[in-house]
Amino acid sequence: MIVDFLNRLEFVLGSRIQGSSNARVAVAPGPNINNRPRVLLSTEHLEMTPARLGDRQDMVVPGDANPRRVVRASWNTRLRVIPTNQGGLGEAREVLDVCLYELDAPDFRNGQALLDGGPPDPGFHVDALSITALEAPFDGVDGNDPNTDLLIHSEGVLWPAGEVGEAGIQIANVFLRGVLMPMALAPVRLVANAGATDLTLNVRPFLQMQEGATSGTFTSMALQVLDESFAVRTDALQGAVNGLLITAITGEQLNITYTPPAGPATETLVVSLDDNEENPGMELARFTLNVNAPE
Repeated sequence: MIVDFLNRLEFVLGSRIQGSSNARVAVAPGPNINNRPRVLLSTEHLEMTPARLGDRQDMVVPGDANPRRVVRASWNTRLRVIPTNQGGLGEAREVLDVCLYELDAPDFRNGQALLDGGPPDPGFHVDALSITALEAPFDGVDGNDPNTDLLIHSEGVLWPAGEVGEAGIQIANVFLRGVLMPMALAPVRLVANAGATDLTLNVRPFLQMQEGATSGTFTSMALQVLDESFAVRTDALQGAVNGLLITAITGEQLNITYTPPAGPATETLVVSLDDNEENPGMELARFTLNVNAPE
């Protein structure tokens, strides 16, 4: 990742300055030569970039049509000019000028120079590159040879070159469906062994919100009756299959037919969304059914 960036910077910058300087650009520590000046590259500091709204950790980057996990970061790279013994500080400053001019070119500043003609899977993508400082102190400060440096700051994404992308359909949206309250069970006196009794649920329609499509309405619910042991009573609702009744909403009402048990009891009516697969979906409400003894 960072090594890929440095190696590519070495090649591109070295090629660009050939017409103006005979300096050798290399990733530090570089070759031990003294017949030409050297420009040594080293990345000194990297920081993770805080995620912004809409940022994804996986994205399609050069080298694979499928998304790959990337590291969003910014990093600082130092270019240190090492002159020949004969050239000294004057030679170092001349090389520094050449590098400064080339790195300020528009295609370097937007990172395109590092992509053009490079490997198909570079391991990095630079969104922005800028020169942040130039250090060229006086010769002989404190009796030490001065360092002639150029500092650049890069922002972009990094990934291991050759890493296989993850194929398949990405989850782009998760849709929630909900119910607008109130939902209420119309009052009715329930009597044991009284036979079929009509129940009415007052509800509001609940909406399906879907991007790129017209909003629609869920028009049915799934209902079950639980006995006092919280087991499904299969004969409680008329029209139910194995105790589950899928029924339509008429206007803002849901009409069902309930058969009370043979004796006094407290049962529970469970109202859920219809998941369109003959199963109850998300539970919406529970109502207590108090069944009285016959008078």
